[in-house]
Amino acid sequence: MTPHHFAPLLRHLLTNFGGTKQAFAKALGIAPSALSRLLSQRAAPPPSILLCLRMAQLGRTDASRVLRGAGHQEAADLLEALYGAPIARPDLGAHVTAHELSHLVDWRKLTAADIRAINVFIDRAITARARTNGPPRHQRALAR
Repeated sequence: MTPHHFAPLLRHLLTNFGGTKQAFAKALGIAPSALSRLLSQRAAPPPSILLCLRMAQLGRTDASRVLRGAGHQEAADLLEALYGAPIARPDLGAHVTAHELSHLVDWRKLTAADIRAINVFIDRAITARARTNGPPRHQRALAR
């Protein structure tokens, strides 16, 4: 696959990752400028097999798909021969709205203490609603 075809796949992985380009590059262990080159449709050397595997993990997709996209057909074939065909996974990007994704990006910037505080708030809000209103409307309709 040429860089022209790999860039859209990499953008999809970045969306599934749910963070910024800088956070994705850091998680991959590469410089943001290297990620920018891979995301552009200019000619760039294909990512290494190890980098492709990291991309697949962070982008929540099958390794063989990323390996094939980067031009590593033989490695993808070998991986599938050893472990079988990829298992279909839900596509995070298809089920998360842009508004929800912005919250997820913000969530990943929070400290552990902030996350614990927000979890307490959410738990209390759900408990309070259950006491006053019963289950949410969609669950009441299913119970009928």
